[in-house]
Amino acid sequence: MKELEQYRLNAAAHLLIAREEQSREIVALREKIEAITADIALQGIAFTRATRPLPEGKVCPRCWIWDGKLIELGCVPSASKADIYKCPTCKEHITTNAAG
Repeated sequence: MKELEQYRLNAAAHLLIAREEQSREIVALREKIEAITADIALQGIAFTRATRPLPEGKVCPRCWIWDGKLIELGCVPSASKADIYKCPTCKEHITTNAAG
């Protein structure tokens, strides 16, 4: 009968370990859900900015839309007829037609 008792004890230990592992998985999943929920909220804010006109001036559209930052674009010297701008923050290059 010792074997039966040992089996029972082993089963209890195994179940306890499994429950602890699953509890840790639940915590990790909750943290992931929180992170995804926060990302969705930030994407919603960025989407709102993306669907509205840019602020006045030569504002970096990438910094404005994604980060909500009003960063003024700097002019880049160019031999072409196009106007080239570069954001000092995100380094995005934007080329516009000089006539328009």
